[in-house]
Amino acid sequence: MSRNGAAAWPGALPAPPQRRSSAAMATICLFKAVVGTGVFAYPPAVREAGWGLCTAVALFFFGINLYTMVVLNLAIVALREQGLGAGSDGRVEYHQLSAAVLHRGVNSVFVGVVVVAQLGTLASMTVFVVDQITPMVPVASSWHVAVGMAL
Repeated sequence: MSRNGAAAWPGALPAPPQRRSSAAMATICLFKAVVGTGVFAYPPAVREAGWGLCTAVALFFFGINLYTMVVLNLAIVALREQGLGAGSDGRVEYHQLSAAVLHRGVNSVFVGVVVVAQLGTLASMTVFVVDQITPMVPVASSWHVAVGMAL
């Protein structure tokens, strides 16, 4: 018998377990996304700029990130109260959020800017990794490392 009481096909695979996101899982994913490659760039920045300035800048960006998360959560709660996300177990995706907040033309420009920014981030990450890996592996040229990253 299957979970809903119907007879299962002979040899059928069991239904996959329902996955629910927890606060701990979301926190871990957020930590991995925030730390990312910035963990490699921070020590040289501290060495060059000094502890005081780097601490002040880090606290400033912490404040901006905290404010952004609070506003984002308030916006999602408001959109759920308006019925958005009712068909998807309350999930509100970012494209739905931007479409609800921004005018249609502005939303298209916003999505385009986000895509270009992500491509720029990917390009700069590729350059960073190539610059770091190539000196450690003398037999690999820059394009070897770039292709390795793409795969």
